[in-house]
Parts: sequence; structure tokens; C-alpha cells
Amino acid sequence: MKIVKKVSDTEEFVYEESFWSGNKEVTLNGNKLEKIDKRQFKNGDEVFVVKGNFLTGVSLASPQRTIDISYNEWYDWLLIFLPFLNVVGGIFCGMIGGFLSAIFSFISAFVNTLILRSSLKMTVKIILCIISIIVATGLWFGIYYGIAYAILTA
Repeated sequence: MKIVKKVSDTEEFVYEESFWSGNKEVTLNGNKLEKIDKRQFKNGDEVFVVKGNFLTGVSLASPQRTIDISYNEWYDWLLIFLPFLNVVGGIFCGMIGGFLSAIFSFISAFVNTLILRSSLKMTVKIILCIISIIVATGLWFGIYYGIAYAILTA
């Protein structure tokens, strides 16, 4: 997962984070910064500390300055965690419904995070996030309904 942040005309930071391992890389103007440890990167005399992650928002902090690579606004948090309302409905459908709603809620929240970190216009992002939530809800409930119907007619 990659986030590009243009700080000024002369500085462009690229933050990359592996979904599977959590490995982080930071580049400045196309030059990869030297990794000191898991969260610290060195550029000449300046040492940057990575705070946060892809989901919560990322900032690079050094003694001289702090650079917000990505920052979550209130509507970002809402669209990321709104799919988890499915779990409330899934609980009323028993263990199978709860399990399916939780799985599809996590997938929808991840997809919404990817959408919100993209460079699309905000209205398009909101529409795509709402579509993601609707599709996730329809999928888990459709699968649940199919399983319940198969059990009841057997």
C-alpha cells in the first residue's frame, strides 16, 4: 500500500507499507531513505520516525519538523468503521450470521481504507465506500440466507 505526499515543490515523500508483514519504506524525491530500525529512517542528518500506520494515518516526525503523510478526518473514520454495523445485524442471525458479517465487515473496512487513500475525488470516494458497504452486506446476508435455507429444507 502506497501513499504519495507532495510537501513542497522540492519534496515528495512516498510511504509504502506491506499489508502482510507491516514492513515500511520511505522515499524522498525518489531516493529510498536508510532504514535504522522498524520505524526510523535516516536522510542525511535528519532522522524521521514513522508514527501511525496505513489505517490510522501516517506522519513522519523529526526534531526539525513533522510531516502528515495521511490524516484521517471524521468522515474517514466513519466510512472505515461503518461496515462493522453489519456485525450487530449478524449477531441476530446466530453464529453463522455473526461470523459471516464479521468477515465481510473486515473486508469492506479494508476496501474502504484503500478507497479513501486513493487520489480520487471525495464524492467518488464516498460513493464507492457506500457501494462497498452495500455489497458486503448483500454478500454476507445472501450466503447466510442460502445456508439457512439449505438447513431448514434438509
